Amino acid sequence: MSLNYAEIQFSLQAVKAEIDELLNYIKSNQSKEDKRFIDIEIYLRLANISTHVLQRDCKPLKE
Repeated sequence: MSLNYAEIQFSLQAVKAEIDELLNYIKSNQSKEDKRFIDIEIYLRLANISTHVLQRDCKPLKE
């Protein structure tokens, strides 16, 4: 097994950027009274991040 460290680093940086954006979104919207739409947006973004991570992890397995 041979890992491509540059590719792993790139993937982790992309995930970190998505997480940082989500954290900023949470921080800027946590004081709103009606959080139903915010909760949905947070859930969707978390699902999107998870999906991207899994897709990146599975890509080398398919090749």
